[in-house]
Amino acid sequence: MDVFALQAAMQHATEKLGAMVITGRGKAIAGIRSRTTQTVASWLGDDECVKIALASSLRAPAEVLEFMLSRQAAKKAVARCASLALTPDEFQALFAATAGTLPVLANRNSSTIASNGTFQQHVQKTTAALRCSLLETQQRAAWTRGLSQASCVLALHMHDYEDRLADVLGGVVRADSRRLEDLATEIDESSVQTAMLSATISALSASVT
Repeated sequence: MDVFALQAAMQHATEKLGAMVITGRGKAIAGIRSRTTQTVASWLGDDECVKIALASSLRAPAEVLEFMLSRQAAKKAVARCASLALTPDEFQALFAATAGTLPVLANRNSSTIASNGTFQQHVQKTTAALRCSLLETQQRAAWTRGLSQASCVLALHMHDYEDRLADVLGGVVRADSRRLEDLATEIDESSVQTAMLSATISALSASVT
């Protein structure tokens, strides 16, 4: 195969991968939008729908939903948060290391959470808890992305947090499991960091929609 044919083949493969990524992410967002607009409000856009799905996925969703939404919308979302939450497949399509070319946190989103002291404390604690995983090449590379760090911070507030962390990083080393469990317990025993979680959710949603 000559160089021009090789370049053409590579371009075709790249375009095909891009289409698959767009289709996977777009399909996930379409599903989220469908059930959220039917349950909460028909006028909601993609960004608002993904925010609600992320907040509904938390172990303690009520305070965050009430902080983010109007009273009426929050009441509907809290009552149905189990059905509004992201499915594992949707989370993977939006945030997983295997999802292809992931979006990056836009400057405005990155600066908002970067200046949040509570968020930075969670990043530091998460880094310490993942110390063995972050020695691995793939996981270390994923962790350098702002989107991955924000996804991991939020994932630790979700059910099945270790599976969600593995989605974002491409795997979690077993030796980190006890530290992650301890951190999740610490989170559950502390007051809900409503403002920090809301800012993180807004940054993630704006980046994938």
